[in-house]
Amino acid sequence: MRSDGCRRSSAIPLRWPGSARWGIITGLMNAPDLARPPRAGRLHRLRLPAPRPVLAALAVVAVVASSSIAPAFAKAPPGRPVAVVKPQPTRTVPYRIGAEVTVDTDIASTSGVAAWAIDQYLKENTPLPALGDAFLRAERDYGVNALVLVGIAMHESSYGTSPIAVLKKNLFGYNALDRDPMKYAATFASYAEGVDFVARYLRDEYLVPTGRFWTGYTTLRSVNLAYATDPGWQDGVVMHANRMRTAVPTLLSRHVRFALALATTSIQAGRPGTATVRWSAAPGATLPPLLQFAARWTPLSIVETATSAPGAPAEPAWAAVPRKVAARTVALQLAAPPQPGLWRLDLDIRDVDGQPLPALDHPTVGSAVVRVVGAGEALLAVTGGSDGTLVASIRAAGPRPVSAVADAVAGKAGPALEAWSIPLDAAQPAVRLATQPIDGKIDARTPLSMNVPLKAAHLPAIIVVRLAATGVTRAVPAVVFVARGTDGKLAVSHPIISDPRTVELLGHVGSDPAPVDVVETGVPGMLGTRVAADVVGGIASPLPTIGPDPTPTPTPVPTLIGGFDPNPPSPTPTPSATPEPTPIPMSGRYVVVRAIAAAGPADPATTRAEIPASASGTLQLPIDGFAPGVRLVVAWLEAADGGSPTALWLGWLDVAGPAS
Repeated sequence: MRSDGCRRSSAIPLRWPGSARWGIITGLMNAPDLARPPRAGRLHRLRLPAPRPVLAALAVVAVVASSSIAPAFAKAPPGRPVAVVKPQPTRTVPYRIGAEVTVDTDIASTSGVAAWAIDQYLKENTPLPALGDAFLRAERDYGVNALVLVGIAMHESSYGTSPIAVLKKNLFGYNALDRDPMKYAATFASYAEGVDFVARYLRDEYLVPTGRFWTGYTTLRSVNLAYATDPGWQDGVVMHANRMRTAVPTLLSRHVRFALALATTSIQAGRPGTATVRWSAAPGATLPPLLQFAARWTPLSIVETATSAPGAPAEPAWAAVPRKVAARTVALQLAAPPQPGLWRLDLDIRDVDGQPLPALDHPTVGSAVVRVVGAGEALLAVTGGSDGTLVASIRAAGPRPVSAVADAVAGKAGPALEAWSIPLDAAQPAVRLATQPIDGKIDARTPLSMNVPLKAAHLPAIIVVRLAATGVTRAVPAVVFVARGTDGKLAVSHPIISDPRTVELLGHVGSDPAPVDVVETGVPGMLGTRVAADVVGGIASPLPTIGPDPTPTPTPVPTLIGGFDPNPPSPTPTPSATPEPTPIPMSGRYVVVRAIAAAGPADPATTRAEIPASASGTLQLPIDGFAPGVRLVVAWLEAADGGSPTALWLGWLDVAGPAS
């Protein structure tokens, strides 16, 4: 026995019909003629048949040992220890997630095992509490494979039933010296403390060159040289590690899949909300109940049509969300973002300790674009109807009805639901497709609907459904892009619309400038357009033609660059930081800008600005003639001889009015 006090004894469990597993005391358990049963034990793996006291059980064990085992050691000379010959390590085999563990496997590795799977295994096979997070935390902190740690713990503690495990919270037989294992075995305050201590001990003493027992190999065969007296200790650990590896079906083997999250109620800013995720699995397979969920909100447009911007939102971060698992669905309780607007909701399946699941066994949940509404807001929506029509609707976003009564002053019209067509053809005017007056209040449960015929619309077009009133609650217009597919049928998609304040609040711009965009100027009735010459020069095809049964793809959020100067020093294009050797011709194209008010009188407007020839860098074109107020602006590039538009851009802009 070494003087470091860390050598362990090894014992062989005896089994009698109708009895529990019993361990035997031995310091000389290396006789070659002793058969080793499949589940190796030790003295401290004694399973006490309640309610017998420990001392009585130990007495029985001593009698059994003296009468049953002594003859097996009679061949050894009295007073001379039996020579122990242990196989020496000669190689380290890289660990591969999911593969069988061997005595030559590199145990300084990442297991790829989830904490929930360890917990399920312990629950089904031991009296131990959930320790999956402790084993995985030890793996992350010390680099010792959690699967191997579980194997050592199960082998040393007889599945958590040994007296040393029960009385001393010591699952690893740490310091259980041969001469008196129960006396010398270390005592830990908790099982988790023991897991942490032994994992650190293995790393520091066995798995690094500075360790006392470092052999140049990071394998169980190497650890066995000093960790245990029994030369077969390594085989018992391997058996238990592989039993754990195969006992709990992975999510991949269960064919667990998750669908897109769907909001079951309106998500109101700053209030709790509910989302439902549908899941599927192989026939008979279940979703592990210990899995957790995390949610993250990322702003896309957080101040839609607002005239004043709130404070910047916090950096998107994952947060655990309570969940309730039912048959094929998971209900999630979400904390909504504090600001109304358009947000992307990301969901992730997490382990029991909140950590990400192993990469090779990690189902994904599709992200969803969610409209977060403000208090007292009316929610507008537009969907595809029968061929040739759309269906527009309005309802209260919250549980209470909202007023839809306008100010009855100066002959202003009452509130009405309107649908407008904004054609992507500058020669065609904006057309009001439908209107329906609204009386009284707007309810949440019974939305007001309106059919929108598209017969008068010139397609492709942006269809805007708005609440035309002057004294009603806030209502963000609903917008869809409608075109004819190659089969002649209508194709409807929902673009993501940018708000310039989104970029301001987030404090950064995207890496890919939009070929064309529009910005506020602060000058009454004036907006500004930007055109990136190097990008425009590469645009030779119109917007893609939508085929039959298209998959809706949101329009990328445009990039807006702040600091527009409404009074440039000269009408010449602004030079780029690095001038182009050969300017890219841009003549023969126009920037077309169309706008419609978010509420009140629609005031449709169209402006075309010609792009000067031989422009390079970023071109600035101030345009004017817009009524003040929050407006939906559509911009695109168009050839001088007409034709299909390119580089479509949409955004909410607040056109400045006359100074008061």
